[in-house]
Amino acid sequence: MFLKFINQFFTKENPIWFNVLNLVILLPILIWPFIFYTTIFFFDNPENLGLTYLLFFVVNAYPIYLLIIAFFNSKLFLNNRILGLILPMIVAVGGLYAAFSIRKDSEERLAEVEKIEKEREAQGFISVSDDFKIIDDKVFRYDTLIEGADAKTFEIVSWGWQRDKNNYYRFGKRVPAIDRETFEDLDYHYGKDKNHAYYDDKIIEGADAKTFYHIEGTQDAKDKNNCYRWGEKVECDVLETEE
Repeated sequence: MFLKFINQFFTKENPIWFNVLNLVILLPILIWPFIFYTTIFFFDNPENLGLTYLLFFVVNAYPIYLLIIAFFNSKLFLNNRILGLILPMIVAVGGLYAAFSIRKDSEERLAEVEKIEKEREAQGFISVSDDFKIIDDKVFRYDTLIEGADAKTFEIVSWGWQRDKNNYYRFGKRVPAIDRETFEDLDYHYGKDKNHAYYDDKIIEGADAKTFYHIEGTQDAKDKNNCYRWGEKVECDVLETEE
């Protein structure tokens, strides 16, 4: 089907070798997924969002431009063979140059990211978070020392949760009740281990840990006995209402 579609852009009057050469114009379409992925980065802190959207769509519509060029080039060859031969070469060279430029730009971006990461690491920051850093084998949240935290094993588990070899922490506050080996982050402030369910750093009293689960996209949760909203026990009918 694809070949049948492509044949619409070439005339029978042109020799087969030219039609094959004209296909060179369409080859850059094959890298469209890579171009699309690259243009997503246009939206990293754009100065003008409207102009950025326009540029995004203009760049990603390039397969349409190439199809139009290939079609008219097949017509052009009938009137001027030299121009008909030159155009595919120009497109091929332009495509290679564009691919090289994009690759170079990607390498420069990667080098810049690595540079920033090294600078952050030298300053003691952990991962991409600005909340936590390690200085002189001590763990800090902002400028507040986290007492007893093990700097060598301290890591960020998810938004809000951290851990070291001994404990779990909620925004840098140690939660001693948590069983480290069985703890599971349930998102939206909730978590549980083999013994308890948690909302932030507080145990949800009476919750059945084995059957406790978070209702995705809400501040609600349930177990086999009760329903919860914002970590507090509520009538189950409440869960059918907006938060």
